[in-house]
Amino acid sequence: MRIRKSIKGGIEIEAIYNRRLLPLGSRDRKLLKGWRIKGDGSLRSMGEFDRCNCIEFVSDVSVGRNRFKKRLEDFRDAIIVRSEEKDLKKVLAFNVSCGCHIHLGLTYSNYIGNFLSVELVREFRKDFFKGLLKLDVSKRLKDNIKNHYFRKYAKKTSLRNFKGYSNQRYVEINRLSEFQMKGLEWRSFNILGCDNWEDFIKVIMYGYDCFESLVKKRINGYVDRRQVFKVKNEIVGKEIKEVVEIPIEMEKEIIENV
Repeated sequence: MRIRKSIKGGIEIEAIYNRRLLPLGSRDRKLLKGWRIKGDGSLRSMGEFDRCNCIEFVSDVSVGRNRFKKRLEDFRDAIIVRSEEKDLKKVLAFNVSCGCHIHLGLTYSNYIGNFLSVELVREFRKDFFKGLLKLDVSKRLKDNIKNHYFRKYAKKTSLRNFKGYSNQRYVEINRLSEFQMKGLEWRSFNILGCDNWEDFIKVIMYGYDCFESLVKKRINGYVDRRQVFKVKNEIVGKEIKEVVEIPIEMEKEIIENV
């Protein structure tokens, strides 16, 4: 299945803003074309600026990677023009109460979350952290992203919270958002402490690429290691009532047989 041009994406950027440089009021609900501004009661300022407030920037939907990146660049340019300040850290701050949620879905009717598994999410997370180490951004930012990955509103995926959809909004990857026509929501991603526009664009696009690879991998029929384990046991006649996480010591053997 060719899906390169069928993936749509959006992003929610939660931040603390400097009211002296970026005076946003009720009439500024439209920062620029393609973005909306709204409040978020979960955000907390921590004295980042003399006069500050909390805000959430929500992008419109973009189809494809290039348009998603262009949306970020337009956001950067709009903040610089409105604040007359090129130094990101003087205008916006991203503290521990802030998230940066990436949404990806399909332009046609299909629920990606139905094709995910706990093991696939775990593989995705490991690949994300591995690539993050090699990313050309500050070490402090990379450490912050990893340390802030699991939090109150982005809990680690487990067999318990993966069953059903009733209590899954505040987990690592929120599948409930698909039923609201907002695609899968990667809630654990964050840009904690990001202080320059170059790293801002670079790390968010890295996150987009990782999340996009998960979407493509699953829709194109990728079989995760947990499924292979289940098939192998069924072949040898073992009854499996519930598939569990694969012990680390078994992974090498299973991967070799994929």
